[in-house]
Amino acid sequence: RVTFGLLAIVAVLWAIMWFFVGQEGPYTTYASMEEKPSEWQGALDPHVSYWLLFISRTWLGIFIAGIGAYWALVAGIVWMPRVLEQALGYSHGTVGLLVAVPPAISVIAMMLVPWLSSRAIQAGASRRIMRGVVLGGGVVVCGILAFIVPRVQGTASVALMCIVFGAPSLVYPLMG
Repeated sequence: RVTFGLLAIVAVLWAIMWFFVGQEGPYTTYASMEEKPSEWQGALDPHVSYWLLFISRTWLGIFIAGIGAYWALVAGIVWMPRVLEQALGYSHGTVGLLVAVPPAISVIAMMLVPWLSSRAIQAGASRRIMRGVVLGGGVVVCGILAFIVPRVQGTASVALMCIVFGAPSLVYPLMG
């Protein structure tokens, strides 16, 4: 509990500090307009209402995929150790090692899949398919695999659990 309290305090202090110190970075169109206003005549970013943003297919897709990815993250943290220990009979030490596998898969997925999809886009593949279908589809595939986990035994069950709880994180780079 102390850790969560400390994290909350640090977050509030960061927000207060950012309120007084924060400013637009050098890579925004607004900063560029101030530097060279003649080149940016009429180039203001168009106003887009939040309503239109929140009902766009892109935002809805990212939102839904994000829910699935966060569900997998939470379920992996809360549920996986208990299943490995109580249902599958693994020792505390083995469970400690096995629960480290999904985060390792997550790191690999978050770096490899977006990089591969970017390379495919550079080679001429559709951006919509590479970003939406591949990244969102990865979360869907992991969701389908979650239904298969209880139907397999032994090492295959553990391997599927590691994939189900680790791979959906591949959607997080898309969310940024």
